[in-house]
Amino acid sequence: KFLAARAPSQILILTTRFLKPARAVLDPLSAGVERISEIIVRAVVPRKLKMRQRITTEELETLIEMREEQGTLNEPEASMIREILGVSTLTVRDCMVPRVNLPLLAISDVAEDGLAALEKADIRFVVVHGDTPDAVHGVIDTHQWKVAGRPAILNYIRPPVFVPETLPAMDAMEKHLSGSARCVLIVDEYGGLEGLVSQDEIVDWLLYDAAPWQGEGGEIQDLGSGRYLLDGTTRLDHIADELKITLTEEGIDTIGGLVFTQLGHMPKPGERLSLESADLKVRRVSRSRVQQVEMRLNLEKVAEEDAER
Repeated sequence: KFLAARAPSQILILTTRFLKPARAVLDPLSAGVERISEIIVRAVVPRKLKMRQRITTEELETLIEMREEQGTLNEPEASMIREILGVSTLTVRDCMVPRVNLPLLAISDVAEDGLAALEKADIRFVVVHGDTPDAVHGVIDTHQWKVAGRPAILNYIRPPVFVPETLPAMDAMEKHLSGSARCVLIVDEYGGLEGLVSQDEIVDWLLYDAAPWQGEGGEIQDLGSGRYLLDGTTRLDHIADELKITLTEEGIDTIGGLVFTQLGHMPKPGERLSLESADLKVRRVSRSRVQQVEMRLNLEKVAEEDAER
């Protein structure tokens, strides 16, 4: 693939020379195999066998709605089934750690800043790159590095595994993420780094809605230095009371709704929004709502508001 991308015309001409004579052998062989398989199928499968048509996702969703209206399914049961159906459409992009949140380390800075970068990484994996983050050299598993006694960093750089952003999350789990010590890097159609996903991110996404509610205290997590992690359903009045800031939007009750209204579209992970009292960064989204938001307070503005009160 690498050679073909560098010189597609030359590679095509070269391979054609071998494919043309190979067809003289492969075409009759494939035709023979096809005829044999048809004979076997006719002999094994009953003639009167009636094939059952597969139900599509849309038909299943319609069926759920009908059963819900009829009272056969209650709302929690219907919601659970919809979540299960949604797993099939879940892609690695939906649950990735976006590029803006990735711990990045330039290969030229390994000797000087590598130790500090690995110690401060807020996720398990650190991406090592060349001149730009798109030129990825590899990935370091900080957990394994620490368990090994913090040896030379260059010895712990593993070759990266790249996948397209449209890859279904379940396929990524099956093919690439057989253990928690593995991760894949998500790239766009141009080969640019979009984010990273591991087993933990996919499992966390799947269990997010099923996790038990922890009360209002669990909706606002203090990350230190004026930074807070907010659940998308956290009410604006609750944030205002807890953090002593002013957040208002006519007709909007939650921080997720505020972000959606201000941006005017369903945001992607990593999108930012500046308000008078704070800066917001979208951390997690689902198919139809904002799930997590990071808030960085404008401490000077908050102090002014406190003084006015």
